[in-house]
Amino acid sequence: MLLEFARPRSGELPPSDADALESHLAGCIECDAQARADRAADARIAQAMRAVSLPAGLRDRILDRLATEQTNQQSRRLAWTARLAVAAAVVLLAVGFGITWFGSRPQPLDLEQLHAQGFARSTSPQREKVEGWFKEDFNLNTVAPSAFNYAYLKDFGLASCQGQRVPSMYFARGETEAHVYVISKDQFDLKALSESEPIESGGFHVEVHRDDPDHAFVVFYKGDSLRPLLSAEEPAQ
Repeated sequence: MLLEFARPRSGELPPSDADALESHLAGCIECDAQARADRAADARIAQAMRAVSLPAGLRDRILDRLATEQTNQQSRRLAWTARLAVAAAVVLLAVGFGITWFGSRPQPLDLEQLHAQGFARSTSPQREKVEGWFKEDFNLNTVAPSAFNYAYLKDFGLASCQGQRVPSMYFARGETEAHVYVISKDQFDLKALSESEPIESGGFHVEVHRDDPDHAFVVFYKGDSLRPLLSAEEPAQ
């Protein structure tokens, strides 16, 4: 069974099996004769094959064929890679379109949040809350006047004056209404403002109030006086 491995330069058997085979052939005349006959036949076949002349250019044709096969394999791999890339791009586009489409759909209106943000500010305002709202809505640190009754605050926001953002508040009670503008010393000359006398402007009375050295409150109001809007008056019903 092992005579097929008894040829010269055969390295298919492990060293221990090869040694055992050689020991057997050295002591067995029949097997040794068969091994010698097989080796002689191999030698004659090899000699005959070497005697056959190769066709002209056969080596080059074989090498060219191998190169063509290798190129075709690379082309097929590139084609599959391109197909996979296109498929991945299609999937990514589909996912992105889905996210964009779902993300751009109008969201349902939260009535509770709308009520909390809108009506809560007009029904229970306080001075400190108003200052917080300016920070929350406009990222602006400011102060609100202490003399006013915030039960009568109707609206607040920012006005633009000489290129400056000026916090403003609107108070109203009956026929009395007032627009209050918060002026900072970093924006305008408060000393000159404080020295000005009360004036009339566009049918409004104008007064300047102060709570601290850093701010002034310019009040434009309609009515006989500001008293109905001040904190000493009875709260709104």
